[in-house]
Amino acid sequence: MGFLDRLKHKPAQPKKTDSEKVNALFKSAKDMSEAGQADAALDLLEEAINMDPTSFDALVLKGELLWRKGEMEKAAACIDWALELQPNSAKALSLMGEIYLDGGNHHEALECYRKALSIKPDLIKAWNFSAETYLKPESYEKALECYKIAILNNPDVPETWQLMGDTYLTLERWQDAYDAYKQAVRLDPKMAEVWQSMGHTLIKLEAYNVAVDCCKKAIENRTSFETAWKLLGDAYIHLGKFEEALQAADRALDINKRYAEAWSVKSLAELNLARFEEAKDSAEKALRLNPDLRESLIVLGFANANLGSKDDADKCIQASDRVGLK
Repeated sequence: MGFLDRLKHKPAQPKKTDSEKVNALFKSAKDMSEAGQADAALDLLEEAINMDPTSFDALVLKGELLWRKGEMEKAAACIDWALELQPNSAKALSLMGEIYLDGGNHHEALECYRKALSIKPDLIKAWNFSAETYLKPESYEKALECYKIAILNNPDVPETWQLMGDTYLTLERWQDAYDAYKQAVRLDPKMAEVWQSMGHTLIKLEAYNVAVDCCKKAIENRTSFETAWKLLGDAYIHLGKFEEALQAADRALDINKRYAEAWSVKSLAELNLARFEEAKDSAEKALRLNPDLRESLIVLGFANANLGSKDDADKCIQASDRVGLK
């Protein structure tokens, strides 16, 4: 959508300006937005902008709040207006980049971020979002370059380390992912998702005892974290602690009964505990939710074999081979 198409969303024309009242309205709106009262804040900003359509800060905050509400066209119109007033505002350019990025306009988003960073090279948020425009298979290395530059400008932003770790995780560079996540939780030990991701990378690195510790940290910060409970079960399976694995899988399933991978962990623990009927039941539940879970097909095969159903066991093993070829 072009600039002219958005003019209809722009604020009303000027009324008599009262700068002190406009400033007071903006301050109140900012306080309300920080308290999570976006609609009330928008009402105050509308009043401030109607009094003074050149109130740059009010336009930017209004654009940001509208963007967060998903009203992209109105948000873009506000930021367009703000950029007419201050074309070299790195903050407004970065926000426009975020609006473009959410709309899937990666090229326009990148141009906004480049302009913002040419004005304010230490704008960490712009570096992070600039990296996000590159998060597609052929451009991951460029994304990593952006995160590295952001970290050089400010190494104390845990979210940047987390995003870099996530990119390494996607690339299956397990050690690099772990190192990035470690920096994130050093800066903010309460990042449950990062502790969980560390647990995942450590399982891939076969460091199962440390993976257990990381999963427990994730759960300590968010007890209803089903993925962390499931990963804890995975780690215990690798350590041969099958009762503990079963308990962890059960906790994941208490949170989400439709978590196929947790049923799979549960079935594997039960199989190793020689609870063949239970293993069969859990594996079947996993496969009803996700028919391509190869591990569950194998567990079901072994459970059937131990229960004397050789034909069913053979069918499961053959099915697991087919899934493995996909």
